Amino acid sequence: MFASDEKWLPFYLETDPAKRLALLGGLPDGGSGEERSLRRALFDHRYRRAGKHFRADLGLLACLRLLDLRKKPLVSRREAEKTVRECLDLLGFMVVPEGDEAAEDALYWELRNTFLRYLETCHSENYSRKWFGLLKSSDREKAARAMSELWEMTHGIARLIRAEELREFDRMAGFLEKAGDDAYFSLGDREKEQYQAFLRTKEMG
Repeated sequence: MFASDEKWLPFYLETDPAKRLALLGGLPDGGSGEERSLRRALFDHRYRRAGKHFRADLGLLACLRLLDLRKKPLVSRREAEKTVRECLDLLGFMVVPEGDEAAEDALYWELRNTFLRYLETCHSENYSRKWFGLLKSSDREKAARAMSELWEMTHGIARLIRAEELREFDRMAGFLEKAGDDAYFSLGDREKEQYQAFLRTKEMG
């Protein structure tokens, strides 16, 4: 599971939506019509456009909402269930039929691309500023915060799903964890080692 033909890798490694759309339509030998239609359905579900201009990435919106849910000190089961369901819908889970391996592979890669784009935002100059935004954070501080936030919106949400016994989301929890981990691992060997060490500390905590 979670394999992708190499011809699709440029589409999933690119995070700019306009460039992704061009790749989706221009890849040579881009699989069957059904395969391309599935990936296009997930793409169209994720992005909101006005004409040729992309206005919103609902995947990033879901990431922020999941992160906010984890930051709340007290969350009722009803609120957790409602928020998780809405976010999983934004991430495309409701587009993919359960048990369809090709569809689930496409969903995994779209999720991974979503988390990869989120991690790109963590390199911006304004990310993780200190002292009311007056001081920049170091690269090390940015990386630490990015790892923490990614963990919260993937492993943290998976823990919440299991703790609240939201069994209808069990399958989806594994997708979040796997896609989030692999997105960070793809940043490079050093980053992979750092995140693996971070995951070990969270497991022991």
